[in-house]
Amino acid sequence: MSGKYWLVAAAAAVWLGQASTASATAFTGSLAAPGGIDAQGGWASDVSLSWTVDDISNPGFWTYDYLIIETASPSSKLVDLLLVEVSNNFTMADYNGLIGPVPTLGTFSSGSGPQFGGAGGVPSPFYALKWEPAIGHADMHVQFYSSRVPVWGDFYASDNGARGHNLGFGSPDTDPSSAAFNGSADNNILRPDTREIAPPVNPGPVDPGPVNPGPGNAVPEPASMLLLGSGLVALVRRHVRK
Repeated sequence: MSGKYWLVAAAAAVWLGQASTASATAFTGSLAAPGGIDAQGGWASDVSLSWTVDDISNPGFWTYDYLIIETASPSSKLVDLLLVEVSNNFTMADYNGLIGPVPTLGTFSSGSGPQFGGAGGVPSPFYALKWEPAIGHADMHVQFYSSRVPVWGDFYASDNGARGHNLGFGSPDTDPSSAAFNGSADNNILRPDTREIAPPVNPGPVDPGPVNPGPGNAVPEPASMLLLGSGLVALVRRHVRK
């Protein structure tokens, strides 16, 4: 078999190997006070939130990982509440896996309790996952995976006397509609959207939300890959016989 046919076969083999695996995606970002978080009561310059959102950890889903850390006074200012916005039709059925306290779902506002109001409190009502540990620590790490794709949104956190939220959380609140990327969009965080990777069989009327890609890039259908592979094998055999 001449060199050019070996070259064709080798190139095709590489293409097939690459095509068999969808391209993985991961987004990372962080916000800190001051500059990205509006924080009060001891957190004014000593709290940060970082996140990683990927389709690698749990293939077929998006994994959401958040870490909030306060460094002002670890002995007295301990993170005891973290809220991350989700879309209004998000349910606990959309929440899988768990690192951190068991969350609850609800709509929260400045009137939801003493830790939500005042300077640095919740700017406007929002629907969110709420994690509240039995004992506060200087940091809180939560993680889950979901079929819900990542879009931009808000968070809120507090301690007794300390509280903060992303500076992009306004009143009234509007979130960026740009697709997910590394870093932050206008001081917002990545959070789960209404739209799912795979729509339900009989979807009801829901807000589709901003259009964002599901995990990975499109890959050739198995049938197409099989046809190409068979054709390449036949091509190689024919020229070997010659």
